Amino acid sequence: ATDANGSVTRLPITFTIAKADTITVSMDTGTVTTYNTKPITSYPKPTIKGLVNLETATVTTKFSSGSYALSASPPTNADTYTVTGADITFMTGSLTYYQGVIYETSTAVINKANQTPLNISMYGAVIGSPFTITLLGGSGTGAVTETLTGVSTAPGCAISNHVLTSSATQISYCQLQVTKAADTNYLIESSTVQIYFMQFGVNMPTNQVGSGSTIALNGITSFFIDASSAPLFTSLGSDSATVGTVILINGAGFYFADPSKVSIKFWRNVGAITYTLVSDSQISVTVPVGATTGRIVITTPNGIAATSTFTVLP
Repeated sequence: ATDANGSVTRLPITFTIAKADTITVSMDTGTVTTYNTKPITSYPKPTIKGLVNLETATVTTKFSSGSYALSASPPTNADTYTVTGADITFMTGSLTYYQGVIYETSTAVINKANQTPLNISMYGAVIGSPFTITLLGGSGTGAVTETLTGVSTAPGCAISNHVLTSSATQISYCQLQVTKAADTNYLIESSTVQIYFMQFGVNMPTNQVGSGSTIALNGITSFFIDASSAPLFTSLGSDSATVGTVILINGAGFYFADPSKVSIKFWRNVGAITYTLVSDSQISVTVPVGATTGRIVITTPNGIAATSTFTVLP
């Protein structure tokens, strides 16, 4: 500035660049999941609001609860967690350009899960003997307790250290409720069962001493002694015949005691329809339709015998 006398005065001008408004790190809506033995993957995510121009930044998502300290690792156990963004880091720009930063919070709830159903072994209790209660199923670390329900039919039902006893003298049951308590991650689970005290008896005849014709049969009214041996062919009554003709097969071991267990087949697997066990050493048989020239096979429970070649005449 120049006055009337020509004096010059320099007037300083000060420029002040104010800091930008406060940055806000907000969080998504809270989430609810159920415990599944693994860290959660569904939880509120952070959003940074208030950055100016093209500045960029990131934050770390952290979790905490009344039982667990602040951590960047997603939680696993059932609880209600406070979720917040923390430790803002600028990739372009600087936090010093802003009034400050506000970290908002949200929640991530992990509910307790149901236990696998309880399965109590109900079989094996015997009158007069203690019965150990065996539990299958259930989840977690909760304590197992057994309680009598009061509707049992067996007298003197009692439980001590997972062992059930009764003063029953006849078949009856003790009804009990088995409970596995809740723990950090699982809800309580229970099941009611009836444990029957059974009575077992061995109903078998006593072995008797004996030999020869006086041997004891232990309840059997008759028996058959099979003294036969494997069948043996010796000769044919006729070496040839037409279909429908009766021929004789001679030999031994033809199982005369039970004709139903003897099979006679002509060549090419054609079974005889009509035959008679004349004795243990002779069979009379009618040549069946379809039989062809070849050997005849006799089968008994003791073995197989084949004849010489038999010729079927036209």
